[in-house]
Amino acid sequence: MLLQPLKHAGQSPHQYIEYTTENGLSLNSVNDLHFDKQGFLWIATADGLQKFDGYHFQTFKNKATDINSLSENSSTDIYEDEPGNLWITHRKGLAFKPKGKNEFRDISALLPPYTFRFAMTCLYETDSAVWVFDYPAGLFAINKFTFHVTLISQLTGFDPAETIFLLSRPQKKGELAWIRKGSRKDGDLCRISGAGLTTFVNTGKVNVLFILPQTNDTVVMVTDKMIFKSLSGDPFKPVKILQEHFDASVFDTKYVSLPGKIAGNQYLIPGINSIMVYDGMKENIVIFPYDEYFDKYLLPYLRTATTDQFENNWIGYNGIGGIKVISRQIFNLFKQPRQHSLPYTLATGSRGEIYTGLFLGDIEVYNKDGGYLYTISLPAEDKKSGSPRAMAMIDSSTLIVKSTINKMYAIDTRTLKVLDISNQMPPVADIASREFEMDMKLVNTDELWYSYRNQVVSLVKTKKDIPVLLSQPCR
Repeated sequence: MLLQPLKHAGQSPHQYIEYTTENGLSLNSVNDLHFDKQGFLWIATADGLQKFDGYHFQTFKNKATDINSLSENSSTDIYEDEPGNLWITHRKGLAFKPKGKNEFRDISALLPPYTFRFAMTCLYETDSAVWVFDYPAGLFAINKFTFHVTLISQLTGFDPAETIFLLSRPQKKGELAWIRKGSRKDGDLCRISGAGLTTFVNTGKVNVLFILPQTNDTVVMVTDKMIFKSLSGDPFKPVKILQEHFDASVFDTKYVSLPGKIAGNQYLIPGINSIMVYDGMKENIVIFPYDEYFDKYLLPYLRTATTDQFENNWIGYNGIGGIKVISRQIFNLFKQPRQHSLPYTLATGSRGEIYTGLFLGDIEVYNKDGGYLYTISLPAEDKKSGSPRAMAMIDSSTLIVKSTINKMYAIDTRTLKVLDISNQMPPVADIASREFEMDMKLVNTDELWYSYRNQVVSLVKTKKDIPVLLSQPCR
């Protein structure tokens, strides 16, 4: 799916994409967002299910005369099984949408009568079935091919008069789900896995605020005292303390909001007056700078978040707000020393550093976390009309740079010495004209290929430690 060009929205100091009823969203209140395996975005709202291809919204609603239409307009959750079928939770039950077909089958009648208080929810998937939690009736497996229903577990020990809270739900086959029994934060926990429903008694009365699954074996527990990692088979016992003396007052909410998994193994965690981000790579929680992107009044309405294949993060608001799309850079922002500079090409070094060639500029170097390190200066005369447009490492310490003008450089990344190797390029008649469409790739040890005018050229490093190179047409 392709994104439309970024546009400025509201009073935010940054640019982002915003979708509301003004440009096709059926409601500005969003219940769930899901990108399917084909890259289409599915949006659950109280006024139908929508499909978005990056340009147009397609809306699916109930039609009394069409048995293949959505059985209920008020949809809440979306789950995609491994074959690519969609399972849509709605106000009256559950609907099934086969992959590749714009038709729906209402499968609510296959399960015990739906109770208005708790929606049916897809909480596990096996090779043959999707497991549906139907409280207080039980946990059921629905065969993905025959729709035969099997009772997996009765909810023994659950009080039908008591509430339950879903702390995490799976996004794909094999992922686990977690439920908290009762309205108290120190209630018992239940895990739904291939072994069925397992209850963990909270003997220590730990106030659990959020559970962030990392693997099927480990979870991150966000409590009112600390943040720790534990095994999914013993969730209350820390195996690694990630953050002590944690101020949980920002999460002192009566109702649980599910964390939204976004790009880079990060989770967006909504609070009362702020939003936090758990970074699974750094294993910490930091404040998300929401005020740089949207107004504070939207905080209570944040409902869901997801990411697309390009690691753009999509945030859905329930009530008002619609959908906002912001880059992963908001969570891992590159602090550029030159404001409003235009990155023109990128290359990755042997230590994970990022080389960024700037339009009519030099090459800025960042660490893998987005921190600025230093600048490699290119010849001033060449920057008047030329820009680095293709870059690649030919070995662990030599960066090759091709400019939009008839220039090529070999840069020693240890000493930052820039060597002009333009004489290695094949002669062409129109050397004065600039070239913008080009690419460069490492193909063998000490050899890379690059496109040049209407040919592909091989560049070979012939001596170690000394950037003597030989260019020749590829065979």
